[in-house]
Amino acid sequence: MKVDQIDYVLLDDGSEREVATIRITVPGATIMIMGEVEDVDGGLLVERAHISISPPDAGVLTRGSKRMMAKRIPEDTGYVEIVIRAASRTTGARPGHTPREFRFPGRDRPET
Repeated sequence: MKVDQIDYVLLDDGSEREVATIRITVPGATIMIMGEVEDVDGGLLVERAHISISPPDAGVLTRGSKRMMAKRIPEDTGYVEIVIRAASRTTGARPGHTPREFRFPGRDRPET
């Protein structure tokens, strides 16, 4: 996967107040992320996130695809970092388990 193969959009109809929904399109799949967003010290924090992949294929979120998303999204948005903290799972693998957070480093922090 190449950086220019990743497309994303903030969905107005799935977003309200501090809850936002983003659709990320990668080759062969669509990833939907919904969560509570907050600007924190030049970074974006998404908490209690729910992630859905269509078609359901665990192979879409590989190290390489996450690395490409990590490069593209912070670069475009100007955030110094994007952190996604998932909500506890209600179904699927290990209900009640909270997956580890995703950290996407962006551009360098401005000097103070």
